[in-house]
Amino acid sequence: MDYIFERFYKVDSARPIGKSGPGLGLTMAKKIVEMHGGLVEVESIPGKGSRFRLMLPLTSVDNSSNML
Repeated sequence: MDYIFERFYKVDSARPIGKSGPGLGLTMAKKIVEMHGGLVEVESIPGKGSRFRLMLPLTSVDNSSNML
């Protein structure tokens, strides 16, 4: 859980090559949500699954100088 938002991190190294992505999805999602002034939370129960919560503010945030 400590590393899932890091770039290129893959949880399951046992997957065959070509069956998984580059490990950027959660990193990009978190960055986009934070650029809009939001938060990302995750809860996980081993063997049961994970729940991701994306929270965005109702008002806009000016991050024009903070591009990806």
